[in-house]
Amino acid sequence: RTSLSRPYLLSSGEVKIGASLGVAIASTHETPAELLRTADRAAGQAKEQGRNRVVSADKPL
Repeated sequence: RTSLSRPYLLSSGEVKIGASLGVAIASTHETPAELLRTADRAAGQAKEQGRNRVVSADKPL
């Protein structure tokens, strides 16, 4: 997020970028699709909590 937070100069002007990230750690019984769904839900929570933050899913949501 730190790298993204600096302003970028484009021909149309200055642009600032933020990122909301969802992090999920795989367990042996989760499929890749389940892991992606868990990370996606965590990213949704990051956006709901005010954006530009990281939310880690400790367990499936």
